[in-house]
Amino acid sequence: FREYLLQKNVTIGVYGRNGLQTEASWHPMGMAAALRHRLSQWLMQAMGQQAGEYASTLLLGSQNLIPESDRQAFSRLGIAHILSVSGFHVGVLAGLMSKLLWKMRLSRKLRFAVTAAVLAVYCWLTGMNAPVLRAAMLFLLFEFGALRHRQRSSLHLLSAAWIIQLALSPAQLTSLSFQLTYGAMLGLTLVAPWLKGLWTPKHLEKPWNGLCQALGAQIGILLPELYWFQELPLLGIGLNVLVLGAAAGLIMLCWVTLALLPFPPLAALVGRLTALLLDGMLVVVRCLGEAPGITLWTCRANLLTAVAWVLLVAGMSWWWRKRRALAIALSVALLVVSVYPWPQHGTQYVQLSVGEADAAVLQDGPVTAVNTVEKSQGNDPLLFHKAHSLF
Repeated sequence: FREYLLQKNVTIGVYGRNGLQTEASWHPMGMAAALRHRLSQWLMQAMGQQAGEYASTLLLGSQNLIPESDRQAFSRLGIAHILSVSGFHVGVLAGLMSKLLWKMRLSRKLRFAVTAAVLAVYCWLTGMNAPVLRAAMLFLLFEFGALRHRQRSSLHLLSAAWIIQLALSPAQLTSLSFQLTYGAMLGLTLVAPWLKGLWTPKHLEKPWNGLCQALGAQIGILLPELYWFQELPLLGIGLNVLVLGAAAGLIMLCWVTLALLPFPPLAALVGRLTALLLDGMLVVVRCLGEAPGITLWTCRANLLTAVAWVLLVAGMSWWWRKRRALAIALSVALLVVSVYPWPQHGTQYVQLSVGEADAAVLQDGPVTAVNTVEKSQGNDPLLFHKAHSLF
């Protein structure tokens, strides 16, 4: 828990003190939280309650506004990253800024300075969120290389951002978002180019490139995904190809709505259009999220899985061409063996937290017993919510 707090930049904790009061003093992060709340309320007024909550999540990272059932549906489909402000959202904002500043015919240095200032404000507005900081740093390093007419190697820039962030916060190394972000970027840098080179379609170049990028990113995050979640969304690759473009358009419309808030009639017009599109996306996600067989459950990734992942990335990279087929075949075999859910032997007890409750899992051979205890709404301190469900 201490490590988790350090990853969130929480270094001080106060326990056992009553009657604490806040001082009416200026604090930058407090101002950011207040501004996020105010912008969320304005978006809800312009777009409606549900659409405004999702717009606030897509732009400002207010995930507490999203129902748990919807978050589970996005997760089962392998597109939960859309709801988490990270590199994709920063890329949409940076791309929007680049096009806008280029049309204003500003010099390259001035465009870089304005973009850097906007990204700095966005990092502050999102609470100095680690994924946002990583993405902003990568984008600015890439643009700074172009400004200085330097050779820009994606792998070198990725390594530079990795070193800088770990130097500032070493606890990030074991965080899930850190591993997913750099895993996805590693897959896009090493695996996606090789996949694109396998086939060059004449009339399907853009869909093929999108599929290669989605597959490369999926391979990049395969190891942390198997370690943290023990599941593989079977529809994730195909849906990411279709959803990312639509999500980018929705995020742009949300930014336009936010920019038009000083003009209520225009903001309401664009907001209602965006709300209709968001509602349509939610209907599709909720229907697909309830479909059976869309998730493949696995065992937790282990050292053998890590070896298999390294062989897979190496086999699909340009720097190991001679034994590529052997490396890929061996990696797939090791991967299947390491995460296949073999029958459970012996007895195992696991205690875990499930949000508002504590759960105990007892595995004894082929039988699994789950017991959940949660806080009740009445006077009783504890309530057995689920008892001894066998499956």
